[in-house]
Amino acid sequence: AFGHHGWVPHFSAQPKVLPMYLIDNYKSVATNLANAGINYVFTSHAHTNDVSEMTTKAGNRLVDIETGSLLTYPNP
Repeated sequence: AFGHHGWVPHFSAQPKVLPMYLIDNYKSVATNLANAGINYVFTSHAHTNDVSEMTTKAGNRLVDIETGSLLTYPNP
């Protein structure tokens, strides 16, 4: 899947310090989509390169691959 804002926090304080970088109701949305069979999502709002993942209680994994932008230096 593809999205602009993150679906999984990329650091523990992100939901409190930078909630605007996550989709609304990210826990519920990420859980439902992982349980529906989506394994990977590419996001980009933070303009960085990072990977974060979560596993649902049912054992389904969702990996949020945050990608950079050609507007940031150095270009990722």
